[in-house]
Amino acid sequence: MISTVGQYSLFLAIFVNVCILLSPAFISRSSRLPVLSFLLLTFSFFALIYSHSILDVSVINVYKTVNRYLPLFYRVGSSWGNHEGSMLLWCYIISLYQLYSACNRGISKTEVTYANRVMSLILIVFCTYTYISSNPFLLTYNELLDDKELNPVLQDPVLIIHPPIIYVGYLGSTLIYTYTLCHFRTASISLLHSIKRVAVFSWTLLSIGILLGSWWAYHELGWGGWWFWDPVENISLLPWLFLLLVIHNVSYLIKFNRNIRAFYIFSILTFLSSCYGTFFVRSGLITSIHSFASDNTRGIIILASLALFIMISLLSYLLRNRSENNSSSYVIYLYNTLLTLLLFVILLGTVFPSLYLYLINKEISIGASFYNDILVPWSLLFVTLILLYGQRDWSTKSIVDVRYITVIMVSTTITAYAVLYHLTINIIYQILVILILANITSIIYYIISNLSFRFREFAHLGFSISVLGMILSSNLEYEVVIDAFPGETFKLGDYLIIIKDINVYQNNAYYSLYVNILVDNGDSIISSMPEKRLYLNNLNVISKSVIQSNHLNDLYTLIGEGNDTDGWYFRVYLSEYINLIWLGGIILLIGYIIK
Repeated sequence: MISTVGQYSLFLAIFVNVCILLSPAFISRSSRLPVLSFLLLTFSFFALIYSHSILDVSVINVYKTVNRYLPLFYRVGSSWGNHEGSMLLWCYIISLYQLYSACNRGISKTEVTYANRVMSLILIVFCTYTYISSNPFLLTYNELLDDKELNPVLQDPVLIIHPPIIYVGYLGSTLIYTYTLCHFRTASISLLHSIKRVAVFSWTLLSIGILLGSWWAYHELGWGGWWFWDPVENISLLPWLFLLLVIHNVSYLIKFNRNIRAFYIFSILTFLSSCYGTFFVRSGLITSIHSFASDNTRGIIILASLALFIMISLLSYLLRNRSENNSSSYVIYLYNTLLTLLLFVILLGTVFPSLYLYLINKEISIGASFYNDILVPWSLLFVTLILLYGQRDWSTKSIVDVRYITVIMVSTTITAYAVLYHLTINIIYQILVILILANITSIIYYIISNLSFRFREFAHLGFSISVLGMILSSNLEYEVVIDAFPGETFKLGDYLIIIKDINVYQNNAYYSLYVNILVDNGDSIISSMPEKRLYLNNLNVISKSVIQSNHLNDLYTLIGEGNDTDGWYFRVYLSEYINLIWLGGIILLIGYIIK
């Protein structure tokens, strides 16, 4: 019953947004209809959550994704852990931004009217797509639960909150897109300030969401890495990078009233990249643990919607107010050029294999080496740019303080080599580490000397610390992969690894084989119990690694295939400074909260 009401609420939300789009201005500018749209989608979304919570097997979406032994927390998460539920969440979050826009008193009534109509059009497109092609409330006649289950890999608390955070970050682009179209007509400075606020909020949440996804992959997938250049991972970087461009270009535009064309282009592309990511994940063109659907007809519908938004963008751009200043300083030009080049590389590496398969009917793969080989020289240039101009204004008169930079570089180089001289790191990476450490030193000095607690400083500091963790952890990994028996010992660096015994455990959900590994670091002995699980419902086999953290370093243990006759596969590796990656994200979040 509740699912049927949820479906009707979704349909009524479409009808309400049609009314907003077609109504006279005095009705469209009112916040009442957006509030009603939000309430209807709220009820629809929570109706789906309730159906999953009570195991309402009359709903196909529930029947296919949950089982009676799944904890309530994961049953709630399973409501958006599938294509249909994720699209309903997508619509619900857009309605949140629509509500914010309708209640925004920082812009004029004319702008509120236009923004409400654009947001309603976006909601009509995605809600109609969800209702017709991806309806999560379709019913079945099954009366007994078939004990399907949420993919065991996805049964992780972090991954349950990861998609909503990512979506909120993604869909801030809808409001940026809407306000940009408004700016074509009014050229209002208040719209620019609203765009900046939304862009900073969206970029922060998207950063946290991406880092949470990396943390989940590192802990849960059993591969031991935090980024694999998976196509869907790459796609998430596109709006993240575009949001960076929007933040810096709108800030430059607000301060100097210049470079408006670049701002327009990046604002529109931010939204289009989010739509393209939705299409790509649901197109059936890729095989990924992140992909939702293999039905390419769904992807084609989203692609048609993307074409509609492209046409609206082009038409609005051509009809815009042309009294604009497109000049810019060389600093913002260099910044835009570097990030655009990185966007092109990521897009090329992600899309080309799928395009090649479609056109040539042959499979090719582009691995991590392609991206890493390009990222190293790119990072050298980008970090240098941040070091020189990160804490300065970007006007044409902005001059680098040579003495200040020289002192920072010399002191950082001496400190870095005092720490890194004994480490086997490539000279290019050593230079990159020194530049990043100099940048971190520069930011901390700026914060202390100016008592500045702006988001910019925290964002640059968090980003630099995360990148430092990425570089050091990638170059300072020590691994042992062996076939061994209980009772055997081996060494990994300064650690003595003792395989004590192997045991079994079983509950209603899975059968577990786990090993008791003792890790002696010289000061203490730590017990680690990685396991291999056989889930009884769908016979999925999942390896569960265990990570022992020691401040900045992690010791990672994993058990694989084997038997008592031939021995068991064990993988143990030490990753140094990897926790700097997550520390950078925490600093970024603290900076936004302080702001």
